[in-house]
Amino acid sequence: MFKQKFITIFKGIKNDLKNYFIGFIPALIILFIFNYIFGQVCLLKIVTGFPCPFCGYTRAVFYFMSGNFKVSFYFQPLTALLIPIIIMYIISKAYNKTIIHKILKIYILTFILSNFIIYVYRMTYMFPNIPPLDYFTQNLMSLIHK
Repeated sequence: MFKQKFITIFKGIKNDLKNYFIGFIPALIILFIFNYIFGQVCLLKIVTGFPCPFCGYTRAVFYFMSGNFKVSFYFQPLTALLIPIIIMYIISKAYNKTIIHKILKIYILTFILSNFIIYVYRMTYMFPNIPPLDYFTQNLMSLIHK
């Protein structure tokens, strides 16, 4: 029983990877190009200079995965809440129940709303000089405007 569910979960994840892989690779290449040219991966920050509500997640996830939770929390306070999203996604692959999908949708919407609330707070107290909410002076809008 457990082995069958385990196989079902990984088949579902494998299918998702196969279906979305074609979009994932170009996106990853674009991120590397952005980082090489601009030193940034956030498109909003590259274009306008302003950080987006999700700026800092890349660094926060790396710090979280390496066990440096304090620095991870500094870059994005909600990083640890990504773990339940991943767990619920895996469970939703094993048990095709609408209740799990509804809970996952509610959790993700709450997560996104919480990000925006924290963003407003952090923009009020950290912007424009404290990373990751610093102003990117070499943004495209300012270069075009000159």
